Amino acid sequence: MQTATTTPLRRDRRRSSRSDRAAGSAAQNAAVLSWSITFFVIICAARGASALDESWKNLGHTIRESNYTVATRDGRCVTGRVGSFDQDSLTIGFSRLDREDVIRVGDGSSVDDHDPIYSGRSSWSDLQHAAPNQYERIRLDLKNGGSRTCHAFSATGDQAACDGTQVEKAEVSRGYYVRLAPATDWEHHAMRENVPLLAPRTWFNFAFFPRISVLLYDAASAEENAKIECRTEPVTSPASGRCISPTDPKLAKVCAPDPQSR
Repeated sequence: MQTATTTPLRRDRRRSSRSDRAAGSAAQNAAVLSWSITFFVIICAARGASALDESWKNLGHTIRESNYTVATRDGRCVTGRVGSFDQDSLTIGFSRLDREDVIRVGDGSSVDDHDPIYSGRSSWSDLQHAAPNQYERIRLDLKNGGSRTCHAFSATGDQAACDGTQVEKAEVSRGYYVRLAPATDWEHHAMRENVPLLAPRTWFNFAFFPRISVLLYDAASAEENAKIECRTEPVTSPASGRCISPTDPKLAKVCAPDPQSR
């Protein structure tokens, strides 16, 4: 009876076959890992864009008879009534502004850190200075998938205090200012005159008043913490060609002729 023998050549072929299979498996695992990371990044980016889109939709809660102030990235501020808005732009007063140029929309005649309706940036500083009142909250979405609703909130540069519990900034994925939706002029008047009975939405400690969530901080986006301020000089409305003064509630002003054009 013949005994099967394994020649060095056959052993080399088996080794080569095993090496090829191992290399193929490693390449397949690397491809799966790369695809998983790419998919995760895409999902995170989509969630971030979706959150920002939802915040932009807060403009649907603006009151047509009330004034709001829009701050742009180049330092302009325009105060007026919100005429319309879509996914890419906003019309306020005589001006049509691209969404990508809008850094903040304020409730009223200022763009203070308190009372924004929309923020076009990620800012831990904005979250620090949101200063919610007794009817409003701060919501922290955490990187571990949890969420915290803060009735009492304060923050330093690297951590936050949520109802007395310390939360590290590194643990936070997003921070929202959950505020009362914009009120009508009549509701403002009723509250100033201390006759809330005439403003039903304010009854029972604003129980019937809608809330909106304003995204102020997103850990996935580049952070911008510079204070938002308005230039005081008039700027030209791109929609009308008229001069717009940030401090003029009527907005439209006649531009003085350019001396060089005479």
